Amino acid sequence: MKKILLVISFCLVASIAISLASKVQAFEVDWFRSGMTKEEVEKQLKGMGFNKIDIEERSILARDIPDTATSRFYQFVFKNDKLISLHKSFPHSVNNFIFLFDKLTSLYGKPVSSTPHILLSSTGEIRLIRFNFFKYLSEPNTFNSVTEVIALSLVGESPNPSLSVTYQAGPLND
Repeated sequence: MKKILLVISFCLVASIAISLASKVQAFEVDWFRSGMTKEEVEKQLKGMGFNKIDIEERSILARDIPDTATSRFYQFVFKNDKLISLHKSFPHSVNNFIFLFDKLTSLYGKPVSSTPHILLSSTGEIRLIRFNFFKYLSEPNTFNSVTEVIALSLVGESPNPSLSVTYQAGPLND
């Protein structure tokens, strides 16, 4: 169920930014930046010691076994063999959520939108809140000058709550 929610959250953000993308400006997260080739991402991941790396035509999933101390999870999406989106999970806690929200707010300003959701599943009610931030190329801060869409998502589902940040390359003016 946790994987389904992560994929749903990721797909919502990805669909927004993919529909916007004409050219991309580099985002850089950990050792990854937009525009990297699939081969470059694979090479970097192999040196990071993940328990499992799944490589598909347009995506790569890298994760550790859930009970390990690191319990890392990354999802990469590619278009024309170039990295356009990175989804990274964090240990679920209110403190981590507050820390990430504060960090993103200091980097990108107030969120441009927030989206609370209540979803129903076979295990009950699932609560999701997502804050969307935009990184702008230049002033004035207009929709056409967006270079990056960043989404902070918190899923309060028991027993598998999740906390993640998705970075998505956005459009640039010519």
